[in-house]
Amino acid sequence: MGETYGCELVIDDGVPRRLAKEFGLNVTATVSILCDAIRAKKLTMVMVESLADDLLSGEYFLPFEKGGFRQHVLENGLLDWDEAN
Repeated sequence: MGETYGCELVIDDGVPRRLAKEFGLNVTATVSILCDAIRAKKLTMVMVESLADDLLSGEYFLPFEKGGFRQHVLENGLLDWDEAN
């Protein structure tokens, strides 16, 4: 679908992400979208932390456990301290 329509795919699992990239498809992850929303001041850190925990309550994959969004994005340089607070 991404190749046909030229759109960006949201894929969080590592193997499908690598395959999509090998095919030259535009790929992003949920965490990146959430960080962009915080930077754009569309969502607050508290809202995103709650959303991430809600996603993890189901069968959604994210690269951290419940309550780990803020620590993950800070440790991996996805947001800086000022953006996260």
